[in-house]
Amino acid sequence: MKSKKINPNNRNTVPGIGADNNIYVKSGDFNLLWDDVADISDASFTFDHIAESTSGHGITFDNTINTPATINAATQASSISIIDNSSTALNITEGANSYLKFVTTNAGEKIQLGKDLDCPAMRKITILDNSNNALEIMEGSNSYLNFVTNNAGEKVQLGKDLDFPNASKITMRDDTTDALIIAEGTNAYIKFHTNNASEYVQMGKTLVALDGAAATPSVCGTTTKGAGFHFGSNIVYIDTAGTERVSIDAQGDININDGRGIEGGTTGVGTYWARFCPLAAQQALSGPGAITLTEYYTAWTSTGTGDALTLANGKVIGQVKKIRYVAEGAGADTGVLTLTGYTSITFNAVNDLVELAWDGTNWRCLENIGCTIV
Repeated sequence: MKSKKINPNNRNTVPGIGADNNIYVKSGDFNLLWDDVADISDASFTFDHIAESTSGHGITFDNTINTPATINAATQASSISIIDNSSTALNITEGANSYLKFVTTNAGEKIQLGKDLDCPAMRKITILDNSNNALEIMEGSNSYLNFVTNNAGEKVQLGKDLDFPNASKITMRDDTTDALIIAEGTNAYIKFHTNNASEYVQMGKTLVALDGAAATPSVCGTTTKGAGFHFGSNIVYIDTAGTERVSIDAQGDININDGRGIEGGTTGVGTYWARFCPLAAQQALSGPGAITLTEYYTAWTSTGTGDALTLANGKVIGQVKKIRYVAEGAGADTGVLTLTGYTSITFNAVNDLVELAWDGTNWRCLENIGCTIV
């Protein structure tokens, strides 16, 4: 059956086929029932209802179909065949807005999605098994995300940089030895272990400054975290309470900042500390004057009674200082040393000796031979 015109607007005509071979229906009664219609051509048609009389038949359109009602193909398996080698073989639109377009251009077949894809409920996408490119997200020839389903080699390949423009997080599996591994081949660079009560991050390779030399990366920064370590140019810093405490320089020397020392045992003054002394020749002092801190040993010679001696505060906890009365300039000479921690130490006779240690606040006497300590 072929029809040139369906006229729904002639209210004075009884429904049926007129002498002009046109189909007439009552106004408002836009229904078409067919048994086998091969072609409806040369116009655009609007129907309220299209139904099939005999199961298994079909209908062919060569123009636009406007369907304000539902198309129901639930009662039997159906198929929609579209034209070959066309950039708009089938286009589902609303006005000029394309929602879904089927392109059958030879060697360029594709489905174009013109609007956002919204899944309001839980859904899944099932992809091909055992394939190098089971699903690939691309722009031209640039691969952004590739799903590989090769048996025993399943993986997701990221083809471009991963950018987090806002605060984000990566959530890992709990209570797992290798919850997340960053690797190249079989070489693990970083492993994240989330085993309960044994969580840690394992570094598999050397941690190097960003440019291998002058950059200053850090683990727990010095200003925002309580403890950690960071790097300078050829130097490593260990930090606590937001302060650089210890540094290891290019020569391998360990430098302790803020006058601190190396302590053993219980925290606090009066426990066990490593000894520090300058590696320098002795000081030879005659008469009144300052006992130096830059030499461990001072040999003092008196010039009179009550020679005034002074000793400044130590540079580091555990610094030791030895002072010996080695000779006198006149008979019955004495020397009086003033220092933090004691009122005075008096050298009464030649060969009197004291050895002192700095505890961070005061000098303490480790050894006394003949001196009067007040």
